[in-house]
Amino acid sequence: MFKIYLLQSEIIEPQSGLIVVLLIAVLLAIAYAIFKFIGFNPKSKSEFHADFELDLKGNIPMSPTEIILTIRNTGNQSGFIENPVIQFSNIATKKSYKINAVQPSTTFPLQVNPDEPQILRIALMPFINFNPQLDQMPLIKVSASYGTKKAVSKRVFRVSKSIMNWKK
Repeated sequence: MFKIYLLQSEIIEPQSGLIVVLLIAVLLAIAYAIFKFIGFNPKSKSEFHADFELDLKGNIPMSPTEIILTIRNTGNQSGFIENPVIQFSNIATKKSYKINAVQPSTTFPLQVNPDEPQILRIALMPFINFNPQLDQMPLIKVSASYGTKKAVSKRVFRVSKSIMNWKK
């Protein structure tokens, strides 16, 4: 033990329990700083995962009869994507519809391999016939979930108001 003399009158001796607690706190702080800066994270993702990218196009510019959805797996492992959701919107309102099937052979969840993009053709007339108010919603966006994540189409597709002329 060491002793500190103050003004030759008082003797202060540190408590051994306090020194041990401070020493443990300093060691924990150093260990935290090392793991933080090195990048050790026990909850980090593995190197093998699936990540999806959605691309949206129309068959005819500004007045498509169908939209073409391309699903690419940019990860390095095959994965499953759930039912896509097509969203019609304008400034004030949004209407979303879950797509259960596109073609008789396409069912969801859909497996997408890293090297093989999936191309889905989605006809717009069933949506327009079901809800005539969609002619006032010129923006179309598609999103789909996979696992706990959600992929959203990068492009918002704009449709002209002549879409209602198809019904005649």
